[in-house]
Amino acid sequence: MAQDSYEMESNRSSRSENDLEMQLRNALLENDFQKFEELVSNGAVDLEYVYPYPDHKTCLELAILEPNKIEFVKLILQHMKYVKYRLGEPISDSPLLLAVKNRNIEALDVLLEHNGFCVNRADKEGNTAIYYAAKNGDNDTVLKLLRKGAYIYNCRSEQPVADISARSLQTFLDECIESNDERPNDRNYEIRLNYNFFHQKPKAEVLLYMTRDEEFRPLLKHPVITSFVYFKWYSLSSIFYANITFSSLLWLCLMFYIILGYGVDKQQSKFVEAFNVLTYVGSCIGLTLLIIREIFQLLVSPTRYLQSIENLIEIALVFVTATIVCNDSPSESTKQQLSAIAILLSSTELVLLIGQFPTLSTNIVMLRTVSWNFFKFLLWYCILIIAFALSFYTLFKRGEEQEDQRASNPNNTNQEEEEFFEDPGRSLFKTIVMMTGEFDVGSIEFSTFPVTSHIIFILFVFMVPIVLFNLLNGLAVSDTQEIRSNAELLGHISRIKLISHYERDLLRYYKTVLKCFSWLPPTLQALNIIQPYMLCINPWATFHFLPNYGMTVKPNQNNRIELPDCLRGSGNKYCFGQCALRLDRKIVKNAKIIIKKRTCVSEFDEIKHTLSKYETNILNMESTLKRVLQKLEAL
Repeated sequence: MAQDSYEMESNRSSRSENDLEMQLRNALLENDFQKFEELVSNGAVDLEYVYPYPDHKTCLELAILEPNKIEFVKLILQHMKYVKYRLGEPISDSPLLLAVKNRNIEALDVLLEHNGFCVNRADKEGNTAIYYAAKNGDNDTVLKLLRKGAYIYNCRSEQPVADISARSLQTFLDECIESNDERPNDRNYEIRLNYNFFHQKPKAEVLLYMTRDEEFRPLLKHPVITSFVYFKWYSLSSIFYANITFSSLLWLCLMFYIILGYGVDKQQSKFVEAFNVLTYVGSCIGLTLLIIREIFQLLVSPTRYLQSIENLIEIALVFVTATIVCNDSPSESTKQQLSAIAILLSSTELVLLIGQFPTLSTNIVMLRTVSWNFFKFLLWYCILIIAFALSFYTLFKRGEEQEDQRASNPNNTNQEEEEFFEDPGRSLFKTIVMMTGEFDVGSIEFSTFPVTSHIIFILFVFMVPIVLFNLLNGLAVSDTQEIRSNAELLGHISRIKLISHYERDLLRYYKTVLKCFSWLPPTLQALNIIQPYMLCINPWATFHFLPNYGMTVKPNQNNRIELPDCLRGSGNKYCFGQCALRLDRKIVKNAKIIIKKRTCVSEFDEIKHTLSKYETNILNMESTLKRVLQKLEAL
């Protein structure tokens, strides 16, 4: 009996509590702010109560969904002790997401001022608030979210930046550059660069996307981005230089071994023989390291690895070099062909690797662009070239009577030259050579069909070497000029691509290594023998070098970077002593220009505001004078 009375009492109390929550919801829906305020002020209602209908929403979420309920939203936030929504628990849409999705700008402003909501909390689909704001084309909301630390990268690795206008992003990047209260010529004048919006992984993917979009490419020269790339570059430049050094030594050893030792049968001096042994050992060591490097890249990302032409060249180089150093028994002709292929492949690989260096990337871009455009251009005209080749084959091939005459004429010296038109393949090869201007007209026999052969040959000279080849030259000059005009931008793009490559591969490798040691006891795992900074990962993967997600530069102290107190004792081991704790002078100069422009704009706005106040005062004085005059006239 006592138990039944206890259950009835608890049910009655729960009903009374639910009645209060229902009264609160009804007051909200009926827009009765006085009653709503009374219920909230009493503290008897649970503001986090989830109403089963509709759609399991709280009172705050209902106020955001309803129009013209901003006063209710403010009151709820004033009485909320804390917010239960956390990043990583996308059970339902957060209030911020609801405000952005429903374009409730007033509610969004109030929520952002509250500072209790995570702007990077994702919904069930993995999309954040800035993603929907960008999709809606609401640039003002995008800027507000960016200023509150919104990431421009989704949990689903999608790019909200794709829908953000370049002008809005530039405005935000300009706001990421700040200065202290000192004058620009003071010694302690400081410039602060903020990278809060880059505080996510992987960071280089956002920049890599911007390199592919023509609208965002000019922003890659912004001081915030160039300084960020500057630190990333110097955090891994030691690996890049080590890779170039290794490839150069392999190329030298292989060249000397092929020229002086491989396939050379004559007796050589002892010095040359000793040098050949040295180059052979160097080639074997280099081949082993090359195989390890390629296997590492293949295991990290097999699909991406096989899609790269440079990697396919390196695979071919591995097989050819292995054949040369492991098998010395092939015939002389085989050795000559292998040597030629190895020289070409190793030199191409070294040139492409050196071309990744930012200051030299323009030359490689010119080579690739011009080659690709040549190929596309010739692809359209290959039918015409093949047609001329087959025409020459038809006109200049020898018939049976000509074969008998040539056999009876032992003094003929043009036999080899005339054999170029003996079959379609040789005729095509000869036609391609003739495109460059090497006609060798004396070896072509026009006597068989003097009129037709001369007309077709003159037509070929006009159409291909003169018109087509000059078109190709003009195309190459145009491409070269365009590339040179964007040399600085191409240098930044080259750095970003290289950084993205290293960031992707090294991070995956580091995580794989840690997984391999997961079977060890926790005490051994805690030793952390393999540190991230050993692979140059730490500065740009966890922002260890920039713990405050930004840097402070002193322009009047030789662009010195002010290190945080927590890093001063450790020196600059995380960038292997190469960053020298100084920022590039051009980056600092561009940052000062942006600060100066913003200062001028703010001063102009202040003057404009002052003039507007004066204008308002004058208008008020005029209206007052008119009323006074009207009263005087009435008297």
